[in-house]
Amino acid sequence: MEWKFALYLFAAMILAVPFTWSQTRRYTRALREMADIHNDRSNILVSGRGRGKIRGAVVMLVINAQSRTIVEARVMAGASVFAPIRRNLALEGPADDAVDRAGDKMLRKAVAQALEQFDKVCGVRATATHRTVTRSMRQTSLSTTA
Repeated sequence: MEWKFALYLFAAMILAVPFTWSQTRRYTRALREMADIHNDRSNILVSGRGRGKIRGAVVMLVINAQSRTIVEARVMAGASVFAPIRRNLALEGPADDAVDRAGDKMLRKAVAQALEQFDKVCGVRATATHRTVTRSMRQTSLSTTA
C-alpha cells in the first residue's frame, strides 16, 4: 500500500505541471491584453498577490497616474489552478479607497500590494522627471554663462 501512495503522489505532481502552465499562460495573456488596450504613458499597469493557506488572489490594475483612478481591474481568485480571471468593476474608481472596496481578505492583500507597487513606480517616475529637469536646468545655466 505504501508504494501506491507514492505513485499517486507522483502522478498528482506530474498532472500539476500542465495545469500550472495553463494558469500562467492565462495570466500572461490577460496582462498583455490590458497593456495593449491601455497603451498610454499616463496609465500604469501593476499587479499584486494575496496568499493564504488554501485560497489566494491575484489582482491586475491599470491606474491613471495623474488622477489616481483605477481604469480597469481584473482578478484571479480561488483555491485551484482553474480560478478564472474576471473583470472586477467594484475595484474600478478612485485608487485611494480601493482596498476598502475589495471584499475578500486575500483580495484586499493583493490590492494593497498592487497599490504599493504603483506608489513605488510613481516615485521612480517623479524622481526620474526631477533628475531630467534638474539636469536640463544645469545645462541651460552652463550654456548661458559660457
